[in-house]
Amino acid sequence: GDTHLKSTLVMDVVLLCVGWLVWRMSRNTCMSCCDHTDAERPSTPTTTQALNYIIFLEQTRNLFIVQTVLSAIFTVPFWGLSPIAVGWDGGTINTARSLDRTGLAVLCGDMAVRGLVALMFVEKIRRRIKRPIYRRSHREIIQRTLWLSGLPVYDREKGEPFTLTDDEFAEVAADLTTHINAAISRRTNGFVKAVDMEVKVAPVIDEQSRLRQSLNNVQEEFETYTELARVDRPGCWGGLESRYYRRQEEKARIQKVKLQAELAQLLSAKKTMSGSAFVTFQEKQYSDLFLKEKPRCYKCRRYTYFTFGKAPFTAVTLCCTRAAHPEDMNWLNLQITWWRQVSIGAVLTVALLIGMVTLTLALTFASQADVLVPALRRKLEVLAGWLSARADVLGRDEKFWYVVSKQVPALLLVVINSLVLPECISRISEAIRLHQKSSAHTFQLHVNLVFLVLNSLIIPVFGLTSIGAFVQWGEQRLTTFTTMQLVSEVAKKLMQSSGVFAVRYILSCACVSNTISLLQLAQVGYRAVCRRLARTPREMVEATQNFPFAWGYWYAWTISIFTIGMALSSFVPSVLPCSFLFFAAQHYVDRYNLTNAVFDHGPQSENVFITRALHYMRCIVAAWWIAMSVAFWVILDRGFMEDWDCVVPLKLVRSILAILVVASAWLLVWSWWDLQSILHDSNFQMVDLSDRSYWRNLLFSIFETCSGSAKKQYSKKEMKGDATDMEAFLSTPETPRVLELGGWAARPPAEPDPPPGSSPEGDEDGAEERGADPVPNYWKGTTDAELTWDACSAGLQSEPFPL
Repeated sequence: GDTHLKSTLVMDVVLLCVGWLVWRMSRNTCMSCCDHTDAERPSTPTTTQALNYIIFLEQTRNLFIVQTVLSAIFTVPFWGLSPIAVGWDGGTINTARSLDRTGLAVLCGDMAVRGLVALMFVEKIRRRIKRPIYRRSHREIIQRTLWLSGLPVYDREKGEPFTLTDDEFAEVAADLTTHINAAISRRTNGFVKAVDMEVKVAPVIDEQSRLRQSLNNVQEEFETYTELARVDRPGCWGGLESRYYRRQEEKARIQKVKLQAELAQLLSAKKTMSGSAFVTFQEKQYSDLFLKEKPRCYKCRRYTYFTFGKAPFTAVTLCCTRAAHPEDMNWLNLQITWWRQVSIGAVLTVALLIGMVTLTLALTFASQADVLVPALRRKLEVLAGWLSARADVLGRDEKFWYVVSKQVPALLLVVINSLVLPECISRISEAIRLHQKSSAHTFQLHVNLVFLVLNSLIIPVFGLTSIGAFVQWGEQRLTTFTTMQLVSEVAKKLMQSSGVFAVRYILSCACVSNTISLLQLAQVGYRAVCRRLARTPREMVEATQNFPFAWGYWYAWTISIFTIGMALSSFVPSVLPCSFLFFAAQHYVDRYNLTNAVFDHGPQSENVFITRALHYMRCIVAAWWIAMSVAFWVILDRGFMEDWDCVVPLKLVRSILAILVVASAWLLVWSWWDLQSILHDSNFQMVDLSDRSYWRNLLFSIFETCSGSAKKQYSKKEMKGDATDMEAFLSTPETPRVLELGGWAARPPAEPDPPPGSSPEGDEDGAEERGADPVPNYWKGTTDAELTWDACSAGLQSEPFPL
C-alpha cells in the first residue's frame, strides 16, 4: 500500500494544477461563476463570520506547517524521511512498525510538544475573532428587543388551538403591554409607571406564506404570458407558438383567480398563535430589567422568566431572551415545539446513520479486502493488454490500472462526504424546522462533523482487514494470553495499520474537492439552465443569485480533516504535510469565493460557528492525548518496561503520560464550560470575545512577541484589540453593486467617513475613540431599512416582481 502513495500524490496535485489553470482561463474569458472579469466583478460585504472563517483557515494552515516541522525534528533522526515525506523514497510511512523503547519515548515527547503547540494556535484564533458588525441603529434596536416565548396557544383540556382575529391579536399585544408596564413599575419600586414599547404577537403564517408565494408566481406568469401572447408571429410555427402562450395565459388566469379566493378566505378567517411575541423598548435599560436576572450557567436554562397575572387561574409564565436579528429568524417555524423538532431530528438522523455506515463499510471492504485484489488483477490483465496494444498513453500493463483502482475508494468516500452527506443533513435540518437560520447551520455543523469523522476515520481504522486480523489473532492466542495482553496486542495492531487510506483521503479532499469548489461547476450549470428556462422577472433574478455558503458544513469539513491529521500524526506523520496542503488550498479557494461574490454570506450569526469550532479543536487535542497516552501506557506495562535501555528515564516517560491524561480531562471539562458560558451569555447580551479572559489574553500574548505584525494588543481598560494586516485587507470596503435584470450596475459612491469623535448614523456604537471597529462603508446606504419583528411583514412575500 505504501508504494503507491507517490502516484496518488502526483495524480492529485496534477488534478489541482489543471483545475487552477482552467479556473484562471475561465476568469479571463468571463466564464467563471459570476460571469465577470476581475475589473467588473462585484464585491460582497465581507461579514464578520466570513472574516472569522478565513482567519480560522489561515491559522490552521500555519498550525500544520509548524506541526510538520516539529514532527520531522522528532521522527527523521530515528525513522528516516519516509514517514514524513508520504513514502516518497519507497519506505514505510508508519512509525509503529519498528517501534522500540527509544522510539516510544520519542513519540511521547512529540505528542506532548505538538499538542501544546496546537492549543497555542487555537488560542491564537480565539484572540483574532471579530465581533459582529451592525449599523449603530440596528445594534441598539436588537439590544432593546425581547423575545417572549411560551404564550398559551391552545386549550390544554380540549386540545383545541386558540384562534384570534386581527383585533384580538391587538388586544393580546395591549394586554402584554399592560403587564410589562406593571412589571417595570414593580422592579423600579414605582419610579417608572409606563414606558414606550412596541409589542408584536406572531401568528402562524406558514399557510399564508405558501399561498402568497404561489399567487405571486402565478401573477408573474400571467403577466409574462399575456405579453408574449400579444406578439404577432408570422408563419405556421409562429401561430402555434402564439396559441400555446394564449393557452398558458388562460391557465394562469384560472389558477390566479382560485388562489386569490383561497387567500382572501384565509385572510378573513381567524389565525392561530405561534407562541412568540417580540417587545421593542425605546430604551435599553428596560429590556435589561427582564434579562439581568439570568440563571446560572449550570442550570442549563438559557432564558429568564416573566410571570404576570393572579394565581391560580390567570397566572402565566413566559420565557425571555434577547431577540435575534430579523433576517436570522425562520418566521414560518415559530409554532414548532422543541419536542417535535427533537423527535423528527432523531428519527431522520438514525436513518442517515444506517445508510452512511452501510456505504462506508462497502468502501472499506473495497479498499482493505486483500481477497478481492487477485481477482481484480486477473480481470484487469486482459483489459490492460487490450489497451496497451492500442494506446500506450492509457497504460502499459495491468499495474497501471491496479494503481488507479486503488484510488477509487478514497475518491468515492470524498464524493459521499462532500455531496451525498451534506445534502441529506441539509434536508434533515429543513424537516426539523428550527426557529433560527443560524440554529439550522449549527445543527448541520454538529451532525456533519460526527458523520464525517465516522466515515473517514473511525470506520476505515476499524476496517475489514484490521477486524479480521484481530479475530484471527484472538482465536489463536486467547487461550494462552490474558485480557490485558490481548488489549496490548490489539493496540499494537491498530498503531501498525498503514494509514495509506487516510493519506489518500486527505489528498483527495485537498485536490479534488477544492478543484470542484474553485470551478463552481454546480453554480455555473444551474445558472445556465435557469437562465435558459427563465420566463418571469423573478425567475430571471433568481437565476443570477448566488448559492448560500453552508457555514455549518464547511466548518465540519475542515474540522474533520483537522481530526484525522491530529489523531494519526503520531504513527503516520505523513498526514501532517497532507493536512497542510488541504488547508492551504481550502484557504485560497474559500478566501476567493467569500470575497468575490461567489457565495451569499447569509444573515449575521454572532460568532456561533467559530466558538464551537474552537471548542471542537480543543476536545480533539485532548482526546488525542488521552488515546495515545493510554496506548503507550498499555504497551509499557506489557513488555517495554523490562530491560529499558533508552536514555530518557522510564519514570519521566510515565510521568509525562500521566500528566497528559490529567491535563486532557481538565481541558475537556474547561473547554465545555467555556463554550457553555459564551453561549449562555449570548442569549442575554451581545458577546465580544475580546472582552473575555483578560488574563488568558495576557498569558498567550507572551508567545506572540516575535511576530509583531500579526498580534493583537490588549489593554485592561478597553480589551478590544487591533486588527491584523489580513483583517485590515479583508475589511477594506469596495464599491458595492446592485443587481438589475440586465446585469450588475455600480452603486453610487458612499459618502466620506465622518471625522473622528463624531457619532453618525452609520458608525458602529459611536466613535472610533472607544476602540471599536468602524463599520465599513458598504453598510452605509445599503441597510437603511428599520428592523422589524412583525412576522407578517418580515416573513411574507407581499408583492410580485414588476414585469
